[in-house]
Amino acid sequence: MKLKVLIPEKWSDIKLQHFQNYHSEMRKDINQATRLIQTIATLCDIRFLDAVKMKLKDVKSISKNLIKLMEVIPDSMVMVFEFKNIKYGFIPNLDEITIGEYADLEFYLSDKEKIWDNMHWIMSILYREVKEEKDGKYIIEKYEPSKDRAELFKDLSMNVVYSASNFFLSLGEELLTTMPNFIPKEEKKQMIKILKKMSGDGSELSTTSQGETSQNLKRLKENN
Repeated sequence: MKLKVLIPEKWSDIKLQHFQNYHSEMRKDINQATRLIQTIATLCDIRFLDAVKMKLKDVKSISKNLIKLMEVIPDSMVMVFEFKNIKYGFIPNLDEITIGEYADLEFYLSDKEKIWDNMHWIMSILYREVKEEKDGKYIIEKYEPSKDRAELFKDLSMNVVYSASNFFLSLGEELLTTMPNFIPKEEKKQMIKILKKMSGDGSELSTTSQGETSQNLKRLKENN
C-alpha cells in the first residue's frame, strides 16, 4: 500500500505533541540519517518504520518543504483562540500574575533541557478558559493546576505555542524584575538568568530548535 504523507506547510499544521516527540528524539545519540528520518516521522506524524521505507528523492522533497517551514518564525501573538469548542485566553495582565502561577511557571521553566517536555503544562498556565468577554477585553478562569487541560493542550497547534513562548520569554525578565517583594531576590535572579539564556536577541526556545532542524535537513540534502 502506498504511503500517504501529509507535509506540514505552516506551524498550525503541527501539533505540540508531535514537536515534543521531535525534541525528545533529537536529544538521543543518533547518526545524521536517523535524525532526519525521525524529524520527518515526528513532524509529518508517520511511523518511523514507514519513514525508513521512503525513497531518497521523496525524503529530499519533504526535507525541502520542512526547511522552508522551520525558517519561518510566527511573529503574531495569539491572545485568544477556540479549541475543541472552548475559548481560551492568554493571561490578560502579566503584572497581576499570582504567586501560584509564578511558582508553577518557574518549576516548568527551571530546567532548560525539559522545557519542551513541559510545554503543555506551561501552556495550561498561560491560557485558560474565557469566562467573560466584552469590547475586546476578556476575563479568564482563576488559575488551578489542571492535568486534564495540560493533556488536552498536547494537541494545540504550534502557531499558538510558538507565539506564546516568544511573547512570554521576551517579557519574562521585565516581569520578574517587577515582581512583588514576597518572591526572594535569589529566586528572581535565578529565573532571570534562565530567561536570558533562552531569549537573547530572540527566543532561543524557538530559534534554536528551528535552526537545528533546518540545519540537519540541509546537511543531509547536501550530502546526498
